[in-house]
Amino acid sequence: MSGGVQHPASLRELPGRYFRAAAIPTVLAGVLTTVLAGLGDGSSAAWGAALGVVLVLVFFGIDLLAMRVTANWEPTAAFGVVMMEYLGKIIALAILLVALTGQSEPQQLSTRWVGIGLAVAAVVFLTALVVAYLRVPTFVIDPESSRTERDAAT
Repeated sequence: MSGGVQHPASLRELPGRYFRAAAIPTVLAGVLTTVLAGLGDGSSAAWGAALGVVLVLVFFGIDLLAMRVTANWEPTAAFGVVMMEYLGKIIALAILLVALTGQSEPQQLSTRWVGIGLAVAAVVFLTALVVAYLRVPTFVIDPESSRTERDAAT
């Protein structure tokens, strides 16, 4: 990248750039949430908060992986894949929540802190994802250079 100008990212490289930009602040917020949970409510709270953060990273990571895989596919095929992975994630989350409510007492994770970890990580991840989207140039054709070339041709 010469002269500080960012070149547009390809469709296959965008999801990775977005994920990295969003994952870093999410991990930092997740570590802070986990530490606060542990200090406030003990190890079951810390493990619960950590699980919530990991779930957000895995779920959004799967979304961005699906984006990368289907970047050059026909829109209807890509939509079908995205809807199937979404359905799979909802089913997996339902199974996890049922498993969490059926925990035995000695090794119980704090479901309250799982929810807090999920909420904190989701807000941070989505905010960072929007910021990354706004910062990463995605134009394949620079409108200014097209106008200049068109004006020079006339």
